[in-house]
Amino acid sequence: MLTTFISAPYVGVFGFMAFSSVLCAQPANNVLETITDVVAPDNTLVPIQSEVGNKLTFAQYQKDFTAEVQTEQKANAELIVTIGIQRGFSTRSIQIAIATAIQESDLRNLDYGDATSLGLFQQQRNWGTAAERLDPTTATNKFYDALQKIDGRDLQSIMEVAITVQNPNRAAYKSRWKWDTVAAEIVNGRSGDPNSITPEGNLGCNASQVSGNTTGWVLPLDKGYNISSGFGMRLNPYTHKWRNHDGVDLAISEGTPIYAVHAGTVDYAGWNGSFGNYVEIDHGAGVVTGYGHMIGYADGIDEGVYVQPGQVIGYVGSTGGSTGNHLHYLVRVNNNFVDPIPFMRDLGLPLD
Repeated sequence: MLTTFISAPYVGVFGFMAFSSVLCAQPANNVLETITDVVAPDNTLVPIQSEVGNKLTFAQYQKDFTAEVQTEQKANAELIVTIGIQRGFSTRSIQIAIATAIQESDLRNLDYGDATSLGLFQQQRNWGTAAERLDPTTATNKFYDALQKIDGRDLQSIMEVAITVQNPNRAAYKSRWKWDTVAAEIVNGRSGDPNSITPEGNLGCNASQVSGNTTGWVLPLDKGYNISSGFGMRLNPYTHKWRNHDGVDLAISEGTPIYAVHAGTVDYAGWNGSFGNYVEIDHGAGVVTGYGHMIGYADGIDEGVYVQPGQVIGYVGSTGGSTGNHLHYLVRVNNNFVDPIPFMRDLGLPLD
């Protein structure tokens, strides 16, 4: 379940004052009739008035939908924008995702009983199981996974990038495409840049770290811990033998929430010998992080679950080969253990 919240200064045309189930529609003021495919150096869309008539505005788009459908559209748009921000995508890339979802499903999680094309992005069988394609969070992450592989996507036409990702019939897709303005209004609203969104609230998200963070990475614990043991050879306090320490120990009180440092898939959640209760997350690109000695797991954390940066995955404890409450935090890059301290420091998140 998506647990990060959105707060001011971001206000899109859906009125994203907060990520909640109750939303107030607030149409943007002084909206341009169309927006051309121009990107500024900071990857935000530059609005330029252009040929009027071939692209719908948000108001024109939504007028024929019922209030019930609009509620579903708002929730799915929030989801797409929030996941895009959490994963570090630019404004332009998030607009591509929104526009594609509009083209494919009108921002609705559609199940026509045909397993060929399902869900928010009408993904076909090669995208995953029917259950995965019908889960908006999973489907959105799969779309962003594919989008991430396209070099120079922010410098291309939104429609052309959508076609590359979705691989539809080009002529049919192009004949229906008119979503650039709608997507820009949804993403930009009156604030202009969704990268200004800051999460708040504490429903499973480390908001204090995520706020203002554009890297998509957070610390595994809130500040207040002590580094009780570093990376490398040491005299193990539990076995009293010299051995390599493949992570860093962060000592803090029992029950302290532990956060996923980056988005990824839980590869393992269970007992792991001397690590005790242990969670391992695969972040892609050969990067894996591990979290040991937990007293327990957060609700919903299990193998195969996709987690967001700052999502609570468990709680500090002293299970397994441990002499006191702490988090054993490890990082592997291409199957090699690396020192988490310089690794996190290079991301602008010093552990020490």
